[in-house]
Amino acid sequence: MAHLDQWTIGTNPKELSSSRARIFAATANRELTLAANEILSNGVEHSGEHQHVALSGDNQSFTVTISGGGIRRGIRTRPPEESGRGLQLADALVDGLVIESGGEALVTKLVVYQ
Repeated sequence: MAHLDQWTIGTNPKELSSSRARIFAATANRELTLAANEILSNGVEHSGEHQHVALSGDNQSFTVTISGGGIRRGIRTRPPEESGRGLQLADALVDGLVIESGGEALVTKLVVYQ
């Protein structure tokens, strides 16, 4: 699988649009772009930490790996009644969703097959 792109997203929600644009430009896959946006949004909202994004792909699949953004309790940018569906939506949009805890950081892999 070839490495296509990588970057770090900060804690400002305005940075999400550039990540969406980079993922879509590399993959032309709307579902993967939306799923990755949900995971990145969760990290921005719940962790207050930077997240590293790595994008890879070949003629069979694309993978977005997001690391960082572990949950830090008490940080919330939206009311509780407006949250709670991001992971469900991401899971429904991609062919594979794997979330692993690496100590303080989460590692999330999103996979779509072409």
